[in-house]
Amino acid sequence: MSSSEDEQAITVRRLGDEDRDEVVRLAQRDSRPVPEGELLGAESLGRLRAVVSLTTGAAVADPFARTEEIMELLRSRLAHLRRRTRTHHGMDARPVSGQWS
Repeated sequence: MSSSEDEQAITVRRLGDEDRDEVVRLAQRDSRPVPEGELLGAESLGRLRAVVSLTTGAAVADPFARTEEIMELLRSRLAHLRRRTRTHHGMDARPVSGQWS
């Protein structure tokens, strides 16, 4: 893999309390409220670029970066996780969520 390809790598992961400050900064840059509940984030070039709530579907993204494809990736992952949750726990099951105030 070339260095330019490596710089383009996107990491998608569940976010935790240790990510709170970065999520708040991202929401402020996007002029949106911090999404509530359990969060899924995408990082590129070592920075958090986009976040989507597994609970509500609300999202924030870096307005100063090209995040259209990143958001598409996050929404695809969100849909997959929701389908998997319904399959394992019945049609009305939702992911466990916490809230950041």
